[in-house]
Amino acid sequence: MVVELSLDGLTPAEQLAAIRKAVSKLLAEARDCYQDDLLPTLAEAGIHILAEPRPGPSANRPTSRNNFAQVVFPVLTPLAF
Repeated sequence: MVVELSLDGLTPAEQLAAIRKAVSKLLAEARDCYQDDLLPTLAEAGIHILAEPRPGPSANRPTSRNNFAQVVFPVLTPLAF
């Protein structure tokens, strides 16, 4: 267990408490910005973010994988001749 004070005179527990307070404030600001500014602006542009992805039928998974392998992957990784 570390009990030495840091250069600012705080114990490790006090440092962690100060970090938690600062991070909590930052997370609250980020959440508010996302909910109050970003999501409404995206919605105005016709972009909607779903809270949870909708599960597709299991029967479509092989087709989706094939489509990715044949259409999307080649675009993401240009092939060399």
